[in-house]
Amino acid sequence: MDLNIYPNPISSSRMITIDGLDAKSFHIEIFDLNGQLVSEKLGVKVKEVDLSNLTNGIYFIAIHSNKRSYYKKIVLE
Repeated sequence: MDLNIYPNPISSSRMITIDGLDAKSFHIEIFDLNGQLVSEKLGVKVKEVDLSNLTNGIYFIAIHSNKRSYYKKIVLE
């Protein structure tokens, strides 16, 4: 299964949409380039994540479900 996170790069809206997850609940973590956790969200059927609290830069998103974990790079412009 392929996980899609869009838009990427992220500009004005500061919201990302996640498609391709088949589990019922998720744990989403966002890390900066230093590996520091900068945002975290727990939820059921999470589809959108608000990133308005983050500054421009490169981040890594980790999405954990009961079946597997996904890791992607995201860019905020």
